[in-house]
Amino acid sequence: MRCKICDDLLSDREACRKDLHGRYVDLCGPCFTVSTQTIVEALDDDFATGKRTYNGFYSTEKHTKKGKCT
Repeated sequence: MRCKICDDLLSDREACRKDLHGRYVDLCGPCFTVSTQTIVEALDDDFATGKRTYNGFYSTEKHTKKGKCT
């Protein structure tokens, strides 16, 4: 299997790497690192400029049953 970005051959470990949703990432180590850093920087920028808030990341009372996480 090959990296989606740079087309390098993936190791067994890299070929089995999944994201938080259980989908295969298909990126080599260096491309995965750069991709992750880019996402974190973009989120940091969005939080700093007010384009994104923490409300979407945490459950609130109206999204839970009887005040407990589901």
